Amino acid sequence: MATQGSKAMENLIRPNRSTQERRSILMSSSQALERLIAQTQRWRLSLPLLLFLDAHRPLRFLAGQTLVAAAPMASLLGFDELNAWAAVLDDEEALLQLRQTLETAIQQDDRPT
Repeated sequence: MATQGSKAMENLIRPNRSTQERRSILMSSSQALERLIAQTQRWRLSLPLLLFLDAHRPLRFLAGQTLVAAAPMASLLGFDELNAWAAVLDDEEALLQLRQTLETAIQQDDRPT
């Protein structure tokens, strides 16, 4: 009985998603990532963003679940990308890709113009 309760709680906290569903969410989040990276490059904030992501890595699950909980209210206010960001925080490959892209942006920021 206790195992069924813990499984139910686990499904509430982290619902099981199929690989295909996760990929479709990540594909929709690629536009959000591209806009974020372009903006950070424009403002030359790639390094602070990378440091922020690394410093808050232990809290990424909590942040992702907060975004999932806030998504319905945020969509009423015009912020439709919170589910995409939650999917990025949930996927290790997406975070690695974001990190690599930010590192490339940092190298481009360091080049003399």
